[in-house]
Amino acid sequence: YKVIGVAPTAEKALRIINEQKPDIAVVDIRLRGGMDGISVGRVLREKLNIPFIYVSGSTDKATIDRALETAPAGYLTKPVRENDLRAAMRAALAE
Repeated sequence: YKVIGVAPTAEKALRIINEQKPDIAVVDIRLRGGMDGISVGRVLREKLNIPFIYVSGSTDKATIDRALETAPAGYLTKPVRENDLRAAMRAALAE
């Protein structure tokens, strides 16, 4: 896998994604700025049709429920093990 960019804000993440057109995105739910990662996920699903996996330190039911409404390919909690991320990415790309 090749990382095409790292973005501290949702706006920058969407700019990179629009420019680079990745096969999959790994999105942190907590981002700086006005939009969070769940907002990014919604755009990825509804407008760009790019599969995505959430990575989050949040394990509370409200955050998870809100995230799952966007139909991610996966939801991993921090700290994320490399093998778990690879497995989630492989499964998402196989769909």
